[in-house]
Amino acid sequence: MTFFLYSLLIFVAIINGIHAVNYSVTITTASGARFDRDIGGQYTLQTLDSATNFICHNILSINCSTDRKDVQHVSIFLDDDMDGDDVAIASNNEIHVNSRYTEGDVAFMYAYNMICSEKIEYLKTPLNLLSFNQIPLNYWSKIPPVLGFLYIEGYSGDVKKEITGVLYHEMTHIWQWKGNGQAPQGLIEGIADYVRLKVGLAPSHWVKPGQGNSWDQGYDVTARFLDYCNVLKYGFVGELNKKMRDCYSDTFFVDLLGKSVDQLWNDYKATFMY
Repeated sequence: MTFFLYSLLIFVAIINGIHAVNYSVTITTASGARFDRDIGGQYTLQTLDSATNFICHNILSINCSTDRKDVQHVSIFLDDDMDGDDVAIASNNEIHVNSRYTEGDVAFMYAYNMICSEKIEYLKTPLNLLSFNQIPLNYWSKIPPVLGFLYIEGYSGDVKKEITGVLYHEMTHIWQWKGNGQAPQGLIEGIADYVRLKVGLAPSHWVKPGQGNSWDQGYDVTARFLDYCNVLKYGFVGELNKKMRDCYSDTFFVDLLGKSVDQLWNDYKATFMY
C-alpha cells in the first residue's frame, strides 16, 4: 500500500468577497504510484481550485458570499476500500475516489455461475434475460477482489483527463444547492455532469444530445438536457441552482423558461431526432 499526503492553502477570490479554501489530498492505495506519476498531488490541488472557480463563476453564478456555501476545507481521498461501485462520491466536503472499481460484467458472470453451481431453484431465468437486481445481494458479497480492477492503475486511456473530469463533477457536488434534500438525484448528478460537459471533459462514451429516457435520468442524459435549456436561456443552470437553495419544485422550470419540464423534455427530444 502506498501513502501520500499533500496539502495547500489556496485563496479563492469570489466576486464581492474573498473566501479561503484549504485543499488536501490523501492517497492510500496500490494505485498511488501511477497517480503520483501521471496526475500528481500538486496538479490535483490546482484542479480543485480551478474547478471551484469555474463552477462558482461560470456555471452556478455565485456572485457574493451570501450565495455560496460556507466551505472552508475540501479533502480528497484516493483509496481501495470504498463500498459500492461508484467511481467517486462527494459528501461532507470530502471527495472519495474509488481506485478499485468492480468490473461489472465479470462480477455478474461470477455471481451467476455461483447461483447455477448451487442449483438455486427459484432463479431459472436464462442468463441473457437476467438483470443485476435479480442477483441476491449475498452473492455480490462473495465476489473475490481479484475480479475487481484498479481503476487508475488499469485505466487504458488518458487517466489524467479522466480524473480531472471526475474532480470537476465531484467538486460541483461540494458547491451546488440540492433543494434541501428535495431535488431529484438525477438532476443533482446531471448538473455535475453539465459542468464536466461545459469544461470540455465529457468522455466519448456519453450519450448524444436527445438520447435518454427521461429528463431526470441523471448524469450525461440530464447534462445534455440542461445544455439545451441553457441555450434557451443563458445562465439557466445557475439560476436553477439558486432556486434550489432551500427547496425544490418542477415549477422552477416554468418560472425560468415558461414551460413545464415535461414539455421542455418533449421539445428537446423533437429537436434531436435521429
